[in-house]
Amino acid sequence: MIYPSGRRKSGRLEVITLVTFTGLLLYLGILLPPAVHSEGYYYITPSTEIPIRSGKTQKNRIVAIVPDGARVELLEEDGPWAFVRTGSGKEGWMLRRYLSKSPPLRDIVDGLKRKNRDLIKETDTLHSKLAAISSESDECKRQLETCIAQADSTRKSYEVLKRDSENVVQIKKMLTDTVRELETARQELATSKQKIHGLENSNNIKWFVAGAGVLLIGWIIGLITGRKKRRRTSLL
Repeated sequence: MIYPSGRRKSGRLEVITLVTFTGLLLYLGILLPPAVHSEGYYYITPSTEIPIRSGKTQKNRIVAIVPDGARVELLEEDGPWAFVRTGSGKEGWMLRRYLSKSPPLRDIVDGLKRKNRDLIKETDTLHSKLAAISSESDECKRQLETCIAQADSTRKSYEVLKRDSENVVQIKKMLTDTVRELETARQELATSKQKIHGLENSNNIKWFVAGAGVLLIGWIIGLITGRKKRRRTSLL
C-alpha cells in the first residue's frame, strides 16, 4: 500500500508524539508513585532486574528475579514494601516504588505497532472495497446509460409505430371512402347504361317511325302521282 508522503510523515509524527508522551507519563509515574495503593496487577518499571525477597529487608533471601516490564500481582503493601506474586506463582517482597500500573514502554510501542498494522490492513481492505464499489458504480452507470439508450430507442420506435398506425387508419378510411365512391360510381354507371339503353330504344323507335312515315308519305305521293297520270291519259 503506497501512501502520500505527507500522510506517512504525519503518521510517524503522531506515533513519536504518543511514544514520547507515554514515556513521560511512565517517568513521572516512577518518580511520583501513586499515593493510593490498591491490589491488582502491576508492571516492573526499572531498566534492571528486580529481586523479590522472602522478607521486607535487603538482607532477606532472594526468591525470584523479575525483569523490566514483567507483570506481577500485588497482594499486600507495608510501607515502602509490596508483597507480590509472579507469573510463575512465586511470592515475596519487593520495593513498592518499582511497581507501576502502566505497562512498559516497549509493550506500548508494540501495541501501537500492532494497532498501526491493523489500521493499515483495515485501510487496505477499505480501499479494496472502495475500488470494488467504484467498479460496481461504473458498471451500474454503464447499465443505466444502456437502459436510457434502449428506452429512447423504444420511445422512438413507439412514435414511429404510432404514426404508422395513424397512417394505416387514414389509409383504411380513404380505402373505405374510395370503395364507397366506387360503388356509387358503379350505381351511377348502371343507371347511365339503363338511360342510354332507353335512349337507344327510343331513337330506334323514332327512326322506325320516321322511316315508316317516309314510306307512307312516299306511298301517298306515289298514289297521288299515279292518279294524276291516269287522269291525264283519260283526257287525251
